[in-house]
Amino acid sequence: MKYRSEIDGLRALAVVPVILFHAGYESFRGGFVGVDVFFVISGYLITSIILEDLRRERFSTLNFYERRARRILPALCFVVAASLAVAWVILPYHQLIDFSESIISVFTFSSNFLFWMEAGYFDTASELKPLLHTWSLSVEEQYYIAVPLLMSLVWRYRERGLVVLLSALAIISFCLAQYSSTRYADAGFFLLHTRAWELLVGGLVAIKTNNYTNEDGNEIFSLVGVLAILLAIFFFDAHVPFPSLYTLLPIIGALLIIIYARQGTAVQRILSFAPIVYVGLISYSAYLWHQPIFAYARAISISEPSKWMMGFLSVLSMLLAYVTWKLIENPFRDSRKFSRNKIFGLSILGIIIFICLGLWLKFSDAPKHRKTLSGENFLELSRKTATNYGLNKKCVQFLVDPLCQEGEKPLALLWGDSYAMHLALALKNSPSELPFVQMTMSNCAPILGAAAYGGRYTPAWGAGCIENNQKVFDWLKTQPEIKYVILASPFRQLSDNASLTLTGGKLIKENKGLGSKLFLETIKKITSMGKDVVIVSPTPTPGYDMGKCYIRSHVLRQHSSSCDFPLSRNNRIETYKILEALSRQAQARIIWLSEIICPNGMCRVSVGETLIYRDSGHLSREGAAYLGSEYDISKMVKD
Repeated sequence: MKYRSEIDGLRALAVVPVILFHAGYESFRGGFVGVDVFFVISGYLITSIILEDLRRERFSTLNFYERRARRILPALCFVVAASLAVAWVILPYHQLIDFSESIISVFTFSSNFLFWMEAGYFDTASELKPLLHTWSLSVEEQYYIAVPLLMSLVWRYRERGLVVLLSALAIISFCLAQYSSTRYADAGFFLLHTRAWELLVGGLVAIKTNNYTNEDGNEIFSLVGVLAILLAIFFFDAHVPFPSLYTLLPIIGALLIIIYARQGTAVQRILSFAPIVYVGLISYSAYLWHQPIFAYARAISISEPSKWMMGFLSVLSMLLAYVTWKLIENPFRDSRKFSRNKIFGLSILGIIIFICLGLWLKFSDAPKHRKTLSGENFLELSRKTATNYGLNKKCVQFLVDPLCQEGEKPLALLWGDSYAMHLALALKNSPSELPFVQMTMSNCAPILGAAAYGGRYTPAWGAGCIENNQKVFDWLKTQPEIKYVILASPFRQLSDNASLTLTGGKLIKENKGLGSKLFLETIKKITSMGKDVVIVSPTPTPGYDMGKCYIRSHVLRQHSSSCDFPLSRNNRIETYKILEALSRQAQARIIWLSEIICPNGMCRVSVGETLIYRDSGHLSREGAAYLGSEYDISKMVKD
């Protein structure tokens, strides 16, 4: 097919916002749409090549997969190998095991499934996954396993049938995307069935432009295309359901540029500007490099690296991309240097090697015995930051079960989200006995009728949270022996700017005191049953991951006290003020964890070898047990 330099320019317009979005630049908060633009470009280019081969009766699945192997695998193997070398040196045990699973999924082209099952794309923890971005490669490869074969089969009958097939698949995929955007947001984001339409519309444009003999461009339409993509980049954010109807904006923008940014138009001249084209040429390698670089920079930083540092790392990813493009990508695309047999042989060998490496990391004892620079065992350090589920990992939803109960005749109910989970071991290890039941659900604050909204917390998830809290409340009404109700959460829903899902699926973007009102009503409903309400404040936090800081201090031979922070840096001061006011109104008691963790105004991340925090706010298992035994949290509840 005829080379179009503006398509490489469009690649640059796609990759730069993705990199700056992952770098944390707020102005590019919608930069993730660059991936969608890549899907359109890929669908357009690959379909154009297949169509040309079909029309000349030379299409071969062997040729097609040879081109894919040359394009994708050499650079991917190089970047993953470099990432693995760094991971071995700096990643804690559990993160290294996660990384090993990432390697296996990358080379079985299933990483989109792995990351869908692990967490949402916009979660903070996702920033620390070096291979998170490979989900899009897996989507493409899954797409290209089936679609070229379907195209060759349908082509035997008539070209119009091909248009009908691709159009029908695109419509079905788009409808599934829109349906999933409010019900199964994570699955909708990562999986092929809700992403295929983006590649398919690129393919449909390829069919149109292949039949389109007049190559005159259109200034207005091509400019509108650029504007549409820029609007999505600068005005979309993590709260926009994606993919969904909103995704049409960057998709249509990309289509307009492909169709109408022809020779002579302003957009074509701009996108064909040599430096922009060069960025487009190295865009694949730049995409591969940026995420591991950012993830490792964050892994060894106490707090989010500065914007200057992330800018430097963005430039570094471009420089590495150029080297990779020059020394890896280009040579392997040259059939004179690497024949088909060599490409397939090396590809199969590379895939086998990396899958075996991933399996070795996951199942061997070697990662367990790695030592940090200061001599500590990585595994022991990692165990300190293990997730604190409280009494049992099963206690993550309404569950009446002995596993979620401490003592034979519970006098207290521990109700809330993960900030209630982390208190369970403090209660259990207190010198004063207080039999209790744990009823907790992650991110689901103990507020009747309301739940968090935004990102992966969809209205459907919110409805589940509201239902869970109602079950807890209804159960509580049948338990006259329960005397104390302990409510714990970071209570983000009390902020005036918090987004809420209300009973009935109603969405409130700025609740302006509604969250506080509903929490106050919840407390009053509990006290009306003759039970004492005890609110436990969220832990103070300076805004960085203290558990990671603790591990980093050991890895880099620094004293762990460097992670401690003054109480004046507590990011939850506003929440504390709201809780204090509400407790006075409701006549409920508050246990201030800040008074325990921050004696003399300095908040301790660790005491001796005991780690208090496991992350940016949650208590570690040993930290919770320590606070319970040293400060008798149960006695505070009863007093």
